[in-house]
Amino acid sequence: MKRKIYNELVKWKNKSGRMPLIVNGARQVGKSYILQELGKLEFDNYIIVNLDIPVEVKAGVRIRSKSLGIFMEKYKCPYGIRISKKNFGFENGIKSLPLYAAFCI
Repeated sequence: MKRKIYNELVKWKNKSGRMPLIVNGARQVGKSYILQELGKLEFDNYIIVNLDIPVEVKAGVRIRSKSLGIFMEKYKCPYGIRISKKNFGFENGIKSLPLYAAFCI
């Protein structure tokens, strides 16, 4: 599948002194696909870093809400982060951080 943006990405690749490429935009429009194609066809080695990590913030200790887990399942997130008054922990792919440690992310 050829996309119009591909030629612009090749121009970026061929520019001298180019900066790292950061791509953001709407969900599920082909960003990852086009970057993987660019990497395979234009580079010997490439790294794609996906920064889509869902974060949920809770005001108290009661964290029984299932919204973060449902979101992670729907969008195939490897893990999520929950910030609340609870202590550090990891359960069902959700990393828990206490409010005082939110600066760690």
